[in-house]
Amino acid sequence: MTKLGVLCLFFFLIIQSTFGQLEYEKGYFIDNESNKTECFIFNRDWSINPVTFKYKIEEDGIVTTKDLLSVKEFGVYNESKYIRAIVKIDRSGDVASKLKLGFNPMWTDDTLFLKVIVEGKASLYYYSEALVKKFFYSIGDSTINQLVYKRYLLPEATSISDPSYQYVFMGRNKPNIGVNRDYLKQLWLNVRCPENKPVEDVDYSVQDLSKYFLEYNMCTGDEYTDYRNKSGNYSLHLKVVPGINASSLSILNSNYVNTMYDSRNVTFSTKPGFSLGIATELTLPFNRNKWALLFEPTFQYYNDEKILGGEIFTPETATIRFKSIEFPLGIKYYCYQNKGVRISFTALMIPSQSMNFNSYLSFGDDDIMDINTATNFAVGGGADYKRLSVELRYYTNRHLMLDYTSWSTNYQKLSLLLGYRIF
Repeated sequence: MTKLGVLCLFFFLIIQSTFGQLEYEKGYFIDNESNKTECFIFNRDWSINPVTFKYKIEEDGIVTTKDLLSVKEFGVYNESKYIRAIVKIDRSGDVASKLKLGFNPMWTDDTLFLKVIVEGKASLYYYSEALVKKFFYSIGDSTINQLVYKRYLLPEATSISDPSYQYVFMGRNKPNIGVNRDYLKQLWLNVRCPENKPVEDVDYSVQDLSKYFLEYNMCTGDEYTDYRNKSGNYSLHLKVVPGINASSLSILNSNYVNTMYDSRNVTFSTKPGFSLGIATELTLPFNRNKWALLFEPTFQYYNDEKILGGEIFTPETATIRFKSIEFPLGIKYYCYQNKGVRISFTALMIPSQSMNFNSYLSFGDDDIMDINTATNFAVGGGADYKRLSVELRYYTNRHLMLDYTSWSTNYQKLSLLLGYRIF
């Protein structure tokens, strides 16, 4: 079995042993007859509001699906809550290329699962689908209404007196886009307390609106619940990552095949080695912080020698000396498991730009060629526990001889990485 096959098997075993049990968390749902069922819900921390969800009555029970028509409320304890609501919604998006003419919202009636952000005398809800992101609100038991925010195209100017003239005809680098911010009027008329900051300072965002609604509920003295996902923030981590590598290299010169120099087409030994990386990980504020961007400058090396000989030429030594600092960029996905263990999967690109320290391939003392590397990729899987981590990572072939067109190389590496998170 190839190294890649070993790694794929490793992934498969991890997925089989963990995925079935990682994501189901204690929750509940309320059906149309107002019956509340305690269960374990498959928690996806939906970035797009769901229309269905999966659940199990027992942790090792049968998976069942509920949908928008059969459930009027569901939630994951201490994390999220969704309610079914019949609302008027304006689905105008925020992408400039898809905007349309018209200041006023284009209302349609729909039944949706709304995510509860703040619940109290004044409640705030959120809805997202594709390019549409909208907020809703209610006061007490009143109807749930959308907070109106709409970007729209201004009509083309027909004269200098037209306010849009400066955008359309004056050659300025500003789009002819207007913004309907009626949500500020709604807040001013319906959700206002002397202690709230001025409504004109409130952006149409989770951060600003949730803060505003929390301040209002505190001001009125009513009980409230904050359902914001407190883990849903950017976070930066730094990790020291030493590793043990098993590296191999074979080289081939197409001009030497079946010639007297054929012995220079060499397969070097698989050699152990060490690496040391400093990983910077930026956790992204969605999907329960399961996705992260990774930048991992790493020092690594591979050295080997092989005696080449033949009936015609005096034996010579083929030598590879490859030391470099690479700058991998990639993404990491975390799966969550009980008792503080997280399974992770990594995908990386290693750019051709690297620092090669006097790296070379030589045949004897005279024929010396500098190493110049190409881009390659890596995939890995591992586990984290508190500050410690372990990962098995496979690197695809990296061409080492870009400056020499007749040479091809096959440099591969399998690494066992241990990590310690500094912060």
